[in-house]
Amino acid sequence: MHGLCRIETLTNKLKDRLRPFVELKNPDDTDDPERRSFEEKMRKEVDDLKYESFGVEVSELTLWVRHRLNYLSAAANHWYVRITPAQAVT
Repeated sequence: MHGLCRIETLTNKLKDRLRPFVELKNPDDTDDPERRSFEEKMRKEVDDLKYESFGVEVSELTLWVRHRLNYLSAAANHWYVRITPAQAVT
């Protein structure tokens, strides 16, 4: 039971961290100040993780997830389907 509670907590934290990106008004606009702010915040968090235990592994996993989301987004655009990061994760 404790493991499920921990997973739920981690899931909610991840959703809270990704929510600003998912709710962007212009997610495809790389010059959007909100998007730049989100990206900078995530870049700093990932950079800080390098100094934690298993930080490099978490950073690599984050990069893998990012590449997967980019791939899914490109595939969806090819098929004219709009997919958000939240839909790709679930």
